[in-house]
Amino acid sequence: MKLKKILFSALMLFVVLNSAKAQLEQEIKSFVDETEVLVNNGRRMMLQSVQTRDFERVTEIHRFLVERTHPYCYAFTLSEELAIALLAGNWENFLKRAERFATGGQLCVQLADHQLHHALYAHLRADAVWLADNVLIDEYLTTEDKGLLLLFFHFIKSGENFSNGGETRVDITHFNARDERLADAGAPGQVTLS
Repeated sequence: MKLKKILFSALMLFVVLNSAKAQLEQEIKSFVDETEVLVNNGRRMMLQSVQTRDFERVTEIHRFLVERTHPYCYAFTLSEELAIALLAGNWENFLKRAERFATGGQLCVQLADHQLHHALYAHLRADAVWLADNVLIDEYLTTEDKGLLLLFFHFIKSGENFSNGGETRVDITHFNARDERLADAGAPGQVTLS
């Protein structure tokens, strides 16, 4: 009799533990992280908008995802943030993000690929001269801000690496974006990266 009670108790314990395990497994299978779905779908929509050169839509999607994910995580990498700001002509946002370059954060999702990054930078390389011309005529930018933006465009256009160990100078007083030449006259307005 005592043995039957022990066996029955053991069987009941096994059933309860197994059903709890099955319930947990079902919960895990049906769990959907809304942020992950939102970010992944938003990034795919943005990629389509970049490919069709609809940068107004890119800006809308960017703003929406940033509002929904900040301050918990980031929907875009820093380099994507910089590219989005430049392609949208939002120099102020670019300068703010560049200023906080070292302060990163956790991405909301693990990036499966870098298609968005590659598409953004392909358009930046293609439009670098036109964007640089827009920077030069912007009367609200300081000389230093223009220098930083033009330096960035120079690196994007040339494909140079910031970590080459050398010194790169961009003299914005003699910069001719259409000519794609960077004069190094040593005059004021020169921006140097070491």
